[in-house]
Amino acid sequence: MKYQNLSLYINGETVETEKYLPVYHKFTGEKIAEIAKADRKDVTRAVSSAEEVFKNNPLTPYRRYEILLKASELMKEERELFEQLLI
Repeated sequence: MKYQNLSLYINGETVETEKYLPVYHKFTGEKIAEIAKADRKDVTRAVSSAEEVFKNNPLTPYRRYEILLKASELMKEERELFEQLLI
């Protein structure tokens, strides 16, 4: 399985952090990824960005539906990757 480093995604940008946490395959114990560990500053920035977007650009229920539908389609395309991560 391909090893991955997963960064934060805040306000439309990939954000690298100083610390990463290992993710292990639950059956083999093999390290399969490292995920970024958000600190207080990262969380504050993410929440502030989300609040700002929500205030200035509220989504209609239909637009939310479209976004969730697209997310579903992308997850189906990457089904094999999700299966590997969940097994």
